[in-house]
Amino acid sequence: MPVDFGLSISSSHGDACARESDLKIASIVSSSRAIGCNFICYPIGGMLRDCWEPTPYGQNLPELHLPDLQMPNSLWQDSVVGTVSSWIDQDARDEWLAAVSTSALEEVII
Repeated sequence: MPVDFGLSISSSHGDACARESDLKIASIVSSSRAIGCNFICYPIGGMLRDCWEPTPYGQNLPELHLPDLQMPNSLWQDSVVGTVSSWIDQDARDEWLAAVSTSALEEVII
């Protein structure tokens, strides 16, 4: 029975790296396949948005920054598993964070 092996990509290198990786998703997929991965896990709204630190009422929330035309639809469908940004918390005690989380989540999945 074949085993699927994936690579999880996270936003640990700051905004400049995040912006760059969002524009190089095709090469990230290619590199991951070269080391035997069948897929990557990547933030739905892009790395720049994933590494954003929540502020009251969503001030300075980065725009979506993951251009979908940089690779064919088939690669998106077969090679990328979308993940939700770790700061998204629709059940947050702070109403502003719950509202910003809901809005941001709706923006990336609708």
